[in-house]
Amino acid sequence: MTIILLRSSAAAFRLAVFTAARVTARPGPVRARPRQWLGRLIGLGLGAVLIGHGVAGAQAAPNAVAMAPPSCETYQRARPRGGDFEQLSELFGLSIYRWFEADFTRFRDFLLSCGREMPSLRGDVPSDAWDAAVAQSVAGLKEYAGYGQGRPRTQLDPDTPDYTPTFRKMSCDRFTRTSIDGWAGNAAPGKIEGAPFTVPVEYWNDEVWQALENRFLECERQRQSPNATRTIVGQVIGRQRDRYYWEIDRAQEPRRNRKSIAWAQKQQRQEAEEMETFRREQQARLATDPCNRIEVRRQMMEAANAMARTRYGARTLVDLTDGRTSGLEPAPGRSCIFTADWSSGQRGVVLITQRKNSFGDDLIEVRPFER
Repeated sequence: MTIILLRSSAAAFRLAVFTAARVTARPGPVRARPRQWLGRLIGLGLGAVLIGHGVAGAQAAPNAVAMAPPSCETYQRARPRGGDFEQLSELFGLSIYRWFEADFTRFRDFLLSCGREMPSLRGDVPSDAWDAAVAQSVAGLKEYAGYGQGRPRTQLDPDTPDYTPTFRKMSCDRFTRTSIDGWAGNAAPGKIEGAPFTVPVEYWNDEVWQALENRFLECERQRQSPNATRTIVGQVIGRQRDRYYWEIDRAQEPRRNRKSIAWAQKQQRQEAEEMETFRREQQARLATDPCNRIEVRRQMMEAANAMARTRYGARTLVDLTDGRTSGLEPAPGRSCIFTADWSSGQRGVVLITQRKNSFGDDLIEVRPFER
């Protein structure tokens, strides 16, 4: 008779940027008259309600993990003051550079709902054109935030500082092609000395690069530069991003290592807690299981040993522990699963069944058991 050990498995198209005058002043293709409402939407409709630092509603929350739309009434009380998409971060309680698809969807649904509840939000946009206008707004916001631009956006830890507002506080004199191309001073190629634009090197992540690109583009437009296009500005920023990739990666490595260690420690604590919970649950079950009563274990061991002496000679059970009732035996009687210690020194799990046959004789069965 072999003993088998028990094996267990280890447990807003730029919604707040322009007034109507600024929108119509920007160069662009001439559209047919029926489509002009798409441009006026920015200044007369959504633009009128997305601005205002002092309005009630969600405030900036760098550590938030999901955006929280304000009420439609808060939208309605705001007044157009010009500004940039970044103001949406304050109004919705989460930096626009940290929005993912679910956040953009929630933003779209919010605009659609408020446009139906408060027609004044739509300005001169017909109700049957509202869906298309909102879709265009969301697409514009995605482009501004760098979402879906051909590279995956890094999922940042909630405690990562938000440095995207840094550039808004600086004069456009700081954001020229010359200053960006030479931001490392006299350092060797690929080597950053100091903190470019006061942002620590280890925090130059996707959102910071995108915020720099947006600020540079805005400054180029203010200077009426011929290079004030998203494509050209993106190329300038992209070259710097490639140039300093490895230096930034090295600066970020210690922080990544700390995060990895912290994650591993958290997992270890979680596993220890789960094991302790499992142990307590097992103890609670064993305390009430009839098969684990001392007299039942003694009785079954004696009966099994009486059979074992006739079949297996001197090899007998010396202890039965952790008795659990088995529901595998349909016949009347008692069937228990034990951790068994044999006189041969072996340890394993056995299933012991006591029942009567059709003639009324007592029968005892002992066999290895695997869950």
